[in-house]
Amino acid sequence: LVHLIFPRSQIAYFPYFFISLVTIFFSQLSQVAQLLLVVQEKGGIILYRSIIATILGVALGIYFVVYLKMAALGSLLAGAVGGFFMLLLNLWLVKDFFILAWRKVYFIQSLKYGLPIVPHAMGGFLFMYSDRVVMEKFLPLSAIGIYSIADRFSMLLKNLVNSINNALSPNFTKIAVDNEDKAVQIWKKLITKWAVLISLVYLALALFLEEVIIILLPAKYHTAYLIV
Repeated sequence: LVHLIFPRSQIAYFPYFFISLVTIFFSQLSQVAQLLLVVQEKGGIILYRSIIATILGVALGIYFVVYLKMAALGSLLAGAVGGFFMLLLNLWLVKDFFILAWRKVYFIQSLKYGLPIVPHAMGGFLFMYSDRVVMEKFLPLSAIGIYSIADRFSMLLKNLVNSINNALSPNFTKIAVDNEDKAVQIWKKLITKWAVLISLVYLALALFLEEVIIILLPAKYHTAYLIV
């Protein structure tokens, strides 16, 4: 599949794409554990876990990329190692939910709920990452690099919006179970204020991003702010 999707790539499946696959495996299992914490509205625990994940990720990235000088491979290894340790932490945080038992009825219910979502999820991934696939076929690697940097900056606010959505959804659902109209009225007011706030943040990003990129990145990447 790698050679089919990225025909011009000179990178073999092993080790780069293999390490990426391992990282995704760890992150998906971690996501299950984190969603348990979200549903329980344990915001404090999630916050501390996120702080630990950030510190660990940055430290591993500096170690592999800067000190060991492993470049892209080091970045991927940092993600895999960090993902493994965060998986262990997440599983420990929800250890009380684990029961060594098999129930056929739960397995069947999971399949009925999960299988129809698979095509939707795959379509979402294709929509999100089709830009990289298209660019790999028509643009030089340097242009893809600048685009990827711009995309990282753009994702900061997207991650913020998604995180707030994930944090508040359980509360909305809990209220809506008893009274859906009440839940809608409560969140109408909150979402209006939230929309104003996030719009101001977007405006600040647009106004000052060029200076931020000039400070953080070498000159050859400064054009990334135009894409953002």
